[in-house]
Amino acid sequence: MTPRCTPRCTPFADAAVQRTFEAWPAPARDRLLAMRELMFATAATTPGVGALEETRKWGEPA
Repeated sequence: MTPRCTPRCTPFADAAVQRTFEAWPAPARDRLLAMRELMFATAATTPGVGALEETRKWGEPA
């Protein structure tokens, strides 16, 4: 099962992070993907933030 992604969805650079999202139930996954997009959009428009790096910490996306 692949997380639902809109055309503006930020691709996953880390396969382990993507697998974590795929494992969550759809209602939670959809909300968390929306929050993920908000974080990437905020970082992209905030001076001095730079690129975000996704990883897993303690088994969860970070």
